[in-house]
Amino acid sequence: MWREHKKLWKQRAVAVFVVAGLLLNLFLLLRSEYSRQSWMEPTVSCYRSIYQEIKEMEPAKAKSYLKKKSNNQNIAYERRIGYETMLDEISRAGSYDDYLEEREKDYSKSKVFEGFRKSSKYDRKDAAKVMKMLRQFQGSTVQIVPSRGWAMILLFFQTDIAGLVTLLAAAAVSFMQEKERGEYFFIRTMKRGRESFIIYKVLALLLFTMEVILLLYLENILVAWKLYGLGDLNACLQSVNGFIGTGVAADLKESIVLFLGLKLLAYFVSMLLILFLMTVCGTSQKLYICLAVILGGSSLAYWGISANSWVSVLKYVNLIGFLHTGEMMAVYRNIGLYGFPVSYITVGIVFFIVAGILLFSGTVFFFCDQKIVSRAKRNILSQGKRQKKIRGYRLFYGETKKIL
Repeated sequence: MWREHKKLWKQRAVAVFVVAGLLLNLFLLLRSEYSRQSWMEPTVSCYRSIYQEIKEMEPAKAKSYLKKKSNNQNIAYERRIGYETMLDEISRAGSYDDYLEEREKDYSKSKVFEGFRKSSKYDRKDAAKVMKMLRQFQGSTVQIVPSRGWAMILLFFQTDIAGLVTLLAAAAVSFMQEKERGEYFFIRTMKRGRESFIIYKVLALLLFTMEVILLLYLENILVAWKLYGLGDLNACLQSVNGFIGTGVAADLKESIVLFLGLKLLAYFVSMLLILFLMTVCGTSQKLYICLAVILGGSSLAYWGISANSWVSVLKYVNLIGFLHTGEMMAVYRNIGLYGFPVSYITVGIVFFIVAGILLFSGTVFFFCDQKIVSRAKRNILSQGKRQKKIRGYRLFYGETKKIL
């Protein structure tokens, strides 16, 4: 495995793709932050300076301060927009019980009208489980943190685009290129040229996947820290704007670890899928068609299916859905399995394990099962025609043709 991993990094094209992926991710990060219109939302410097003003304040005092500033007509319009944006972001700061009380009221109203709406048994189980999960955070304190910085880490999907392109290019150079050159026909004749070879190859590419993804998200963390700061890492995940309804009981440090763990599992499955298709597809054209169909279908399901649809399970249990790891963590959501609500994160982890084992096993099996002789033999003339044509050759003509 280490030999294959070392050989992978020694290929100049692979190193170029990794550097290009990191530069592309950095460009997309900076472009998304510095392209903000000051008359619509605060710029990077404005947001950072406002956060510095309130980061040491208590939530109630910070809200009062921001409200007063946003209503002060003597302050520049762009600055007032910044105060309003920050006030909206920290609107849930303080006691978590205020948010929980709102959810309890909604839950009580839904129980009153259950008979009129004729809600299903699953809907009642789902609502009860969601409330049970949220009640465990009763008494928690929602602190003030720079949510923009955390959004760059947890919700920036463009990083996944850069990651997928980088991994696909590296796998194509390392695996598909060797296959199309016909090297595997000779490797399979060796003592360890089948099962051992492909296992080491897959493990090396999975290790490479882990390294690339960690580099990409380390870049996100550093850029977010440089632009906005990260705030108190001991604050609960609910402190980040948009994560108030999460079911993850962790502080920000633990949340990063969980996020990276789920992200790595999603990318491991993605890489195993790519390698499986490279193994079973005879040409690059077939490979790219299959990948386009899978990614296109997943995208259509994720963005096209409503969350309230009866096929909403397809919206979340697919490759694109799992790559939106931050959104998976942002809101506690259940997936219906045989009438029972199961946590989306739990479903995702089980799916990663099962799909990973199946794809890994399938890649090894099909690689070992492939014949040594090339499929090109199907294009050779039949035996009778070939013999008839050979008889027509003269020795001098045949030897001359071989030399030329």
